[in-house]
Amino acid sequence: YAQFYAEPRRAGEWQKLATLAEEYLRYRPTDVYAMAAATEAYQKLNSPQKLVEFGTRLYAQSPNGATAYFVAKAYQSMNDRVNFSKWADKTLQHDPGNVEMLVEAISSAWSRQDLTKAASFANRGLKALETMKAPGGQDAAEWKTKSDQIRAYCLRALGEEDYLKNAFPDAQKHFLAAAKLDPKNDMAHYRLGLLYWRAGIVDKACASFARSAVLNGPTSSDARKQLNDLYKQSYHNLVGVPKLLQSAKNELGVK
Repeated sequence: YAQFYAEPRRAGEWQKLATLAEEYLRYRPTDVYAMAAATEAYQKLNSPQKLVEFGTRLYAQSPNGATAYFVAKAYQSMNDRVNFSKWADKTLQHDPGNVEMLVEAISSAWSRQDLTKAASFANRGLKALETMKAPGGQDAAEWKTKSDQIRAYCLRALGEEDYLKNAFPDAQKHFLAAAKLDPKNDMAHYRLGLLYWRAGIVDKACASFARSAVLNGPTSSDARKQLNDLYKQSYHNLVGVPKLLQSAKNELGVK
């Protein structure tokens, strides 16, 4: 069977490759080449359950970062957060600077309300970005935009942990840096609004809430409510709110 793997791989006949590999594994259940062929085929076929079945067997026989990565992505596509986190950790053991996986790991940690873990991944992501070059196919300008967005995401993760620990000056520093790198990071603006309000800096709080509101992200509705509440509490009317929202739209290039 093994000698027949090359042709379906070259032709992109992934189901044929998967079938050949599975048939061979009935005779040689621990054959690494057959497991690798099956894992590759099911990754190409977008069959996450099968990829997990053979990818985990392959990893047990031959641990490596690529296999761990594909298994992690398969679990992620199945919304299995626990196993995704487990395999993300395995991927990062082999490839500590895998920025894509670090970003995914931050998101997964947030979904589990583990802000400390998210911050740990964020610090690793920022460190990896220091030496990471633009991937093939991306020009310098595209990569700068993308890498700035990733840095902002990581800085926001640090800010969230600071906010949870009531380390408000550090939280403000991280959210400001995130908003500077990625002005359309609605959560960074929202958190800044809360921090400025807490500090009694009404004008900056209102401006931050307005930015968050006009970006129409997950915080938009809450940001509009906070803006209205703070403005009314401070000025006993809502006359200036439309102007604040329009100013935020102009600043951020939002229609």
